[in-house]
Amino acid sequence: MDSSNDAIELDLLMNQTFQDNPAQVEAELFAAHPGPSEAACVFILGAPRTGSTLFYQAFARALGLACISNRANAETPLHPAVGILASYRARRAESMPEGFESRFGKTEGRNAPSEGSAIFANWCGGGHPSEEVSAGLLPGRSVHFRRTLSCIEAATGGPLLAKNAWNCFRVKALAEAAPRSAFIWIRRDAAAAAVSDLAARYTVQGDPRTWNSATPRNVEALRQLSPAAQVLENQFEFSRAVSEAGDRLAPGRFASLWYEDFLDAPDAEVERIVSNLSILRGRLRAGLPQFSAPRPVSLSEEDQRDFDAHLARDPARWAGLAWRGRG
Repeated sequence: MDSSNDAIELDLLMNQTFQDNPAQVEAELFAAHPGPSEAACVFILGAPRTGSTLFYQAFARALGLACISNRANAETPLHPAVGILASYRARRAESMPEGFESRFGKTEGRNAPSEGSAIFANWCGGGHPSEEVSAGLLPGRSVHFRRTLSCIEAATGGPLLAKNAWNCFRVKALAEAAPRSAFIWIRRDAAAAAVSDLAARYTVQGDPRTWNSATPRNVEALRQLSPAAQVLENQFEFSRAVSEAGDRLAPGRFASLWYEDFLDAPDAEVERIVSNLSILRGRLRAGLPQFSAPRPVSLSEEDQRDFDAHLARDPARWAGLAWRGRG
């Protein structure tokens, strides 16, 4: 918090009415911490299975930023500042912070970072194809969205950190609604990410033809392809959408990194990203541990054959989506 008085005030608000009346707590927080007139957030963007959850956890830890938490998403989705600030305080008070475990984008622990699916659904809606029907803030929600971000920044001294794959198709709208925001694109070798995504479909959905997350504008055409081709083309479409949106942002608002490079040198990659984003420059950073590479994933013979055949049809198309090594 910005001052001891703010901390005491927030303690009272949380203790008295957090559970029974989060709307009242939110109103009090908005009044006590109005924040900057122009809202800001740091959005982490990533296609499915690109390491975005690990990077989200690590970046929040390294920079000490407030983030959407499981508590906020489950308990106060309509009034997210309440749960986010409660979790922020709890995380700062923990002598042993939570680790970096996750399973298919889900983390363990009430105060652990969350994708905030319920929160973003309240602000932006849902539906498919996501790129077309959930590409921005819903009518009447932009004021609450901005007030939430400004309150969190005023109360914590830094912008909110958020990660949700659906936001890959909302960059333009989010950048306009929160004009001081920054966007971080975490990429992974497209073939490796697609293999992992296909394996996740079997595990999470029990059906290799069922999407795990947001969908691109051409999803109905992609549904006609084999599951192996679907996950590859899904990676292509996410990359296309984020790349095009990033190109339209002003310098200092967009940065990218490869998941493979982050695993190799997490502190160096965090430092590089911070130095490239205006809203984070000069912010103190904590060191990170070394992370292990994910276990290799094997596909069935049929899926592997379809996978290889799809890549082989146009190798040049995939060259820019392949990780070439650090440097």
